[in-house]
Parts: sequence; structure tokens; C-alpha cells
Amino acid sequence: MSAKTKLSDRFAAQMSLANIPEWEIEHYFHPTRRWRFDYAWPDQKIAVEINGGTFMAAGVGHRNGAHLHGEYEKLNVAQTLGWVVLQFDTKHVSTGEALTMLFDAMASRGLIRTQLNAGEFTLKR
Repeated sequence: MSAKTKLSDRFAAQMSLANIPEWEIEHYFHPTRRWRFDYAWPDQKIAVEINGGTFMAAGVGHRNGAHLHGEYEKLNVAQTLGWVVLQFDTKHVSTGEALTMLFDAMASRGLIRTQLNAGEFTLKR
């Protein structure tokens, strides 16, 4: 199992425990390109990308120039199509920052209502 897969599985477990609304895995978002998001909520155009290997040596994993160039193109096109794309690495997932940022994005798109003082959220019905 790759480091990214372990990290993705950990984030999926966090989302499940937090009762995050159902998500799609490996969602194709572009009509002609084969670009995918790791996790997506297509109706709200919210996506999450898990980037393992960000703390590896330069030129490896997500720090490889050719890979980064392709990622920039994908993310720029996604933004022109109205997507909010959140990118998380190991530290974001491990500290819970990823889940907090996802809550904020979902609240901004009306998918959940947050109760900031209580540190909880409720699903929008």
C-alpha cells in the first residue's frame, strides 16, 4: 500500500467519523480530459486532493517538475469550471486541519451549517 493510499484512507476515516456528507471517489470532472479528484462533492463543486510525498526529496513524488506542471494545469482548469479544490498533505490530515478546511468549504457552499463555538456541524436539510 502506498503512502498516498494510507493517507487517503486515514482522511476517508476522518470524514466518516465526522459524518461528512457522502462523497465520490476518483471523480472525473472534465468532459474531455481524464482528470480526477481524489474526493468530490460534484453538486457543490468541492474537491479534495491528497498529496502524499510532499516532504520527500526534490524531484520525487509531488515535487517532480513534470508532475507539478500537470497538476497546475488540472487545478487551473478546475477553478475556471467553478470548483473549489482543497489540497492536503500528511501534516494537514494528521493535525485535523484538512477536516477543518473541508468543513469551511462545505459551509461556504451551503452543504453544511457550522456551529463554530461548539466546534460541531450539522447537515443542511
